[in-house]
Amino acid sequence: MANGYRECFEARKLELNLLAHEVLPKVLEYAENRLKHLEDLLALLASTNSVDVPMIGYEFVANRYLLDIIDGAEKAKLLVKEHIDLPSLSKVVIFVDNAGETLIDVAILANFAQKFGIEKLTIFARKDPYEVDVTYQDLIN
Repeated sequence: MANGYRECFEARKLELNLLAHEVLPKVLEYAENRLKHLEDLLALLASTNSVDVPMIGYEFVANRYLLDIIDGAEKAKLLVKEHIDLPSLSKVVIFVDNAGETLIDVAILANFAQKFGIEKLTIFARKDPYEVDVTYQDLIN
């Protein structure tokens, strides 16, 4: 990948992480008030992935980031309740995707793991950079 191309995505990753850091207190406040069941946790985690960088047919709007996460959580609850019937998860594995959403996912899991009986959290990330996806090195840094 050409250096300028990679630098463009690195700048975008930083922008997404800063935005996530900005809305994180409100997301955690929302989570504190709304996460009563494991299904709620899974729905919220799914919703952070529903807010994405610009793709064909989708426009990312920074000032709607928090609202999109909350809206996504409400929609995801319907799917989670329909397809998942688990009393608890003691081990959770997440495969991180885009910058920004990863920060929120990890913060949510760190803050609510004990409440939902999660004893072990394993995080997988890409080794090599690809667009705005989080890499193993990003997690270490």
